[in-house]
Amino acid sequence: PETVIVLPMMPDAVEGYKIVSLLGEGSHARAWLAERDEDRRPVVLKILKTAPAEDIGAFQSFRQEHAFIAESRHAGVAEIFGHGYAGAYPYLAMEYFPRGSLKDAVQSALVPRQAMAVLAQLAGALEQIHANRIVHRDLKPANVLVRDDGSMAIADFGVAARLEAVGADAKKQEVFGSPHYFAPELIRGEPASRLTDIYSLGVMF
Repeated sequence: PETVIVLPMMPDAVEGYKIVSLLGEGSHARAWLAERDEDRRPVVLKILKTAPAEDIGAFQSFRQEHAFIAESRHAGVAEIFGHGYAGAYPYLAMEYFPRGSLKDAVQSALVPRQAMAVLAQLAGALEQIHANRIVHRDLKPANVLVRDDGSMAIADFGVAARLEAVGADAKKQEVFGSPHYFAPELIRGEPASRLTDIYSLGVMF
């Protein structure tokens, strides 16, 4: 069998950044807390665990996530600062959210006024995302991150897609997202749409 080269636990030096600690790990990438050399701002470096030639599918998804976030410039969308390579491994430099996610925030309960403010922020962000013909497809509290000032932003565009591409996914019987937030049409095997994200937002609210 072919040998797949996997990124070691601690990446090589990433030019322009100082690695601080590991924040988390997914199936294809690790997220590191880092400090930007130019201003010492804390950022998240999301680094693929395999080189592009070893897993072209993961690399294409990674590039697509960068493109979708970069296009969706809005206060309610996580900011992306740049991208590059840590040795042979692609990385994205993204906004760091020290207060965790909306999933954490709701554990202590939100008063109705706070819930309405969150709904308004996220609806505005979705409007911008959808204007770019992008559907998120995995909107849930864990994918909404909280800034120091309490404002929130949608993150994790790993399964997002162009509206014109989601019909093909439905025909292949591929379903993306988290079951608790699925819109009924996804269960029926129909393609996702702007309304799919709005339904998920309604479930969250």
